[in-house]
Amino acid sequence: MFSLIGTLLVGLVVGLLARALKPGDDKLGWIMTALLGIAGSFLATYVGVAMGWYEQGEAAGWI
Repeated sequence: MFSLIGTLLVGLVVGLLARALKPGDDKLGWIMTALLGIAGSFLATYVGVAMGWYEQGEAAGWI
């Protein structure tokens, strides 16, 4: 349960950070940017487990 919450928080922060670092004429709003970051975090977790970098139930980290 905590790994899911951790993945959500990491994705939210990374999405908002990406939006702040690369502002401009982007068609996505800040909510969609945050959701894109969350989706990327889930994808990174899935790939990390598939490659053996993370154990099952472990969330992707910051780096």
